[in-house]
Amino acid sequence: MLDEGRVLTEVAIWAEKTDVREELTRLAAHLEQLALLLDKGGSVGRPLDFLIQELNREVQHDRLEGGRPRALQSALAAKGIIEKMREQAQNLE
Repeated sequence: MLDEGRVLTEVAIWAEKTDVREELTRLAAHLEQLALLLDKGGSVGRPLDFLIQELNREVQHDRLEGGRPRALQSALAAKGIIEKMREQAQNLE
C-alpha cells in the first residue's frame, strides 16, 4: 500500500534539495560586491580573494552540481571562470 504522507514528505525533501534559488541569490550578491570592490579600486587583493572563495563555495554546492546535466555543465563552466578570476586576482595588490 502506498503511504501518501510518505510520498508527500519525499517530494518535499526532493524539492528542497533541488531548489537552487538560495545559492543563486548569494552568487548574485557576491558578484555585486565584486563589481563594487573593483570599481572602488585601491588595494583589493585580500577582499577579492575572499569573494572569489565565496563564489567558488556557492558553485560547488551540491544543489548546483547535482541532479540535472545542464546544472552540472553550468557549474563546471562557472568553476572555470572563477579559477581564471582567482589566477588574475593573485597578480593584484
